Amino acid sequence: TVYTVLGGIEAVIWTDVLQVFVLLGGALLSLIIMAQAIDGGFATIFAEGLSAGKLKMVDLDFSVTSITTTALWVVLLGKPFESLISYTSDQTVVQRYLTTPDQKSAARSIWTNAILTIPASIIFFGAGTALWAYYRSHPEMLNPTGRIDDIFPWFIAQQLPSGVAGLVIAGLFAAAMSSLDSSMNSMATAATTDFYRRFRPNVSDRRCLSLARWLTVILGVVG
Repeated sequence: TVYTVLGGIEAVIWTDVLQVFVLLGGALLSLIIMAQAIDGGFATIFAEGLSAGKLKMVDLDFSVTSITTTALWVVLLGKPFESLISYTSDQTVVQRYLTTPDQKSAARSIWTNAILTIPASIIFFGAGTALWAYYRSHPEMLNPTGRIDDIFPWFIAQQLPSGVAGLVIAGLFAAAMSSLDSSMNSMATAATTDFYRRFRPNVSDRRCLSLARWLTVILGVVG
């Protein structure tokens, strides 16, 4: 809330840049540490994941019941529309386009995001598969009363060195903060520009900026 109030969209973007490095770096570091703790390392993770069907790239199931799965036809029909909604009408995304100098730069940012999604997905899905392989090799290390969502934090707390654990936890917080600061800034901007400024067209920029900052404070407190 503090840095979004002070810096607006510029603070949101630059903190998100830092958070991406922390988040991806922490996940990649965890993946490497898990591989080192498993006999055979990445080769074992890959072989076990492959035999368990976790590395299956394409699901050609065309039955009606596959609509709730990741069948190829579901992905091809659903994902373009899902992405179209967020990339054309979601204020948290669109507000970033508006910071670029021209349409070409905005288009380049979209393509950059699409390209970076590939290595990011590999890292995170790889970390999930590595966790599965790690606790198959070390079942005594698993918390028997924990939920599925607790497995990664449990691994971080129990297996990573203190400094590294702090880095990865910072990465997990970064993922949450990245969504929160974008949402607070976009809501304050939409309320100020689309409503307040429309009903008071002659209001000064300074007044709108002040209102947007106070709205961000209120949204942060309520949230």
